[in-house]
Amino acid sequence: MVDQFATIHQGGGQEVTDQTEDIWSHRWYLSAGTGSAYVTDDSSPDCATIEVNGYTIQPETFYGQIATIGVYAHEFGHGLGLPDLYDTDYSSEGIGNWGLMGSGSYGGVNRSGDAPNHMTAWTKAYLGWLDPPTVTTGELRDSISLNNVSQSNDYLKLLNESNNTNGEYFYVENRQQVGFDKGLPGEGLLVTHINESRLGGRLCVLEQL
Repeated sequence: MVDQFATIHQGGGQEVTDQTEDIWSHRWYLSAGTGSAYVTDDSSPDCATIEVNGYTIQPETFYGQIATIGVYAHEFGHGLGLPDLYDTDYSSEGIGNWGLMGSGSYGGVNRSGDAPNHMTAWTKAYLGWLDPPTVTTGELRDSISLNNVSQSNDYLKLLNESNNTNGEYFYVENRQQVGFDKGLPGEGLLVTHINESRLGGRLCVLEQL
């Protein structure tokens, strides 16, 4: 089975053009429409067939110019198994521009999407790329230093000491407008409130202070 099959279509994506005949950038499975994966004529080293099922599709152009990397990075995140973190019914901002799987795919300096913002701490931990130190409220010291995530792997997981078994916790990360985060809407500590009991509930709300 091919792990990731990426397709680039001509023109712009419906998420930008708002034209119903255009294709919305997405991640999906061929078997959802055909009932089975596509079997190629190629053979794998062990002589088994090679199949294609999961795919991503993204546009050639973005607002009339050659597309930047943002949408490609976002859809590749889906290929890795990540969910959308923008609000899919548009009743809120989701995580806003603070992560690649939200609207951070449009992060940029010269053009939207030319510097997609970093994945959030939760996203990296979900993929197994991150195992930050855990601190309970009773262990908090007078000060804790966190380098910015564009230049370090510094993150903090914060648990409420009296209520730390129900999958509810916080991630703390230092986000500065450098590196891929140079297109962030601001700088400072990003505190993400996670409630694992709501995963899959399509609830993701941004509160900016």
